[in-house]
Amino acid sequence: MRQTGVRLIRLAEFAWSRLEPEEGRYDFAWLDDAIDVFHQRGIEAVIGTPTNTPPNWLVERHPDVLPVDALLHPRYPGIRGNRCYNSPSMRLYSERIVDKLASHYSKHPAVIGWQIDNEFGLNECHCDHCSERFRQWLKIKYGSLEALNREWGTVVWSGEYSSWSQIKPPLGGATHRNPSYLLDWKRFETDSVVTAAGGSSAEAVSGPFRDPSSQLFIITDSGRSA
Repeated sequence: MRQTGVRLIRLAEFAWSRLEPEEGRYDFAWLDDAIDVFHQRGIEAVIGTPTNTPPNWLVERHPDVLPVDALLHPRYPGIRGNRCYNSPSMRLYSERIVDKLASHYSKHPAVIGWQIDNEFGLNECHCDHCSERFRQWLKIKYGSLEALNREWGTVVWSGEYSSWSQIKPPLGGATHRNPSYLLDWKRFETDSVVTAAGGSSAEAVSGPFRDPSSQLFIITDSGRSA
């Protein structure tokens, strides 16, 4: 790699199960070895936080980390991206692993930057956490049901809401939906991604690097949006 001109690598963004094989037991020795091998050859590293791939022990213990589809079925683990941005469990355990990584590698001379998560995208999660946060998001935006009904034009198709609890994510079954409602749902999902990207993970990795002279950077891979 050095002979061909490689000077920077990115690693660990999908390695949560190796970094934390079971809850609270962390193993960074293998990553230490890998980074040291590159460092000895003048190759620098960007560490990706592993939050794109919650490990199976976390899914088993806290199934609320999984996104829920429009038919209210959990999206079970595939190869990556199986997490709900609004899951309290996901946010808690993400903060823990990222904090451990940041503390461990904050002074490593080969680590020049961090990538938050990988391929942030809209998972279209319809779980109870997302439902409640969506309602709270709407309350902040509109202030009252009267204003929401007016702005969404819910009088058409007998769609007026008389209680906040009646508002849910777009579930399966309907062919046609109120376009203003769908637009706000997409905006809410985007805000959920932004909150996740700029929340505990970003705070955790930036915490050890408060020195204004630090040249470390923080990026993310936006991936695709739905």
